[in-house]
Amino acid sequence: MKGRFECTLGQETVKKIKGKGPKVIAGIRPEDIIIEHKNREGFCKATVYNLENMGMEKIVTLKVESMIFKAIAGAGFESEINAEVQVGFRDEKMHFFDHSTGENLALV
Repeated sequence: MKGRFECTLGQETVKKIKGKGPKVIAGIRPEDIIIEHKNREGFCKATVYNLENMGMEKIVTLKVESMIFKAIAGAGFESEINAEVQVGFRDEKMHFFDHSTGENLALV
């Protein structure tokens, strides 16, 4: 996924990457993305692009501007295609990389 959008990060996460360069690449696993129907501070708006029922969980394909990515939600998650949702990230599960070298900033 390539593109840009903004969401609020917690103070501990900001401390990890502060001073590591002007640009960083963030990575997160689909199970560490939080999807809500109601507005939440620090979350960003996304559109439900697709929904796959896998039994015990649902794979939710989301779209933010031109970026499309997947999240995993519990079996009880309900939504319609093209519905607007709020998306947030479990900060402690995020990985950050130097934009120009690809180096993992946690190892620097």
